[in-house]
Amino acid sequence: AAAWTNMGTIYQGKKQNEEARHALEEAVKHDPNLAEAYTNLGIALQDLGETELAVNATRTAVELKPSLGAAHNNYGRALENANDLEGALGAYREALKQSGQGYAEAFCAQVYLKHFLCDWNKLDADMEAVSGHLAANLAPHLISTEPCVQPFRAFAYPLDPILFLNVTRKIVAQERLRVPAESIFRLRSDRVLDPMKPRLR
Repeated sequence: AAAWTNMGTIYQGKKQNEEARHALEEAVKHDPNLAEAYTNLGIALQDLGETELAVNATRTAVELKPSLGAAHNNYGRALENANDLEGALGAYREALKQSGQGYAEAFCAQVYLKHFLCDWNKLDADMEAVSGHLAANLAPHLISTEPCVQPFRAFAYPLDPILFLNVTRKIVAQERLRVPAESIFRLRSDRVLDPMKPRLR
């Protein structure tokens, strides 16, 4: 089961979600009590648009191992995708309870939802903490660590523009590592411009 879980995690890092799903489903078949496999399966299902299945998988992970902060965080992500915002906020808070306030991803997700739900009581302190987490995420030696705030979601935060720019740059750099360069620049024949054909100026 552990081998299948590791294989699924590798596939997830490469954004090969169908392969990740298959590997992680094999993992939970071999060990139905492996919470880590269920929570990663939930992420794969979420990335595939299987929202209800993602909620069920991540809920199972939380039930199997309540002390696993990452399970609560991923359960929160699944609930948020299912538009259960209050439930997601509770899951993020539980993730922080289990793993501490230093759990950047859960902290930033909690702050985003708090503000989305119009809870601005600690706005300045929250933004200072989010900026601190982001600055730590952007350290050069943490190239494989995703920023705790994604670029499109960062629009909701009053962040320093340079910090926002650096978040975007890091996401782009990570995607370039995951996706082969030839597939980024491959063009369909019908999308290649003919230099001899006149175009509007």
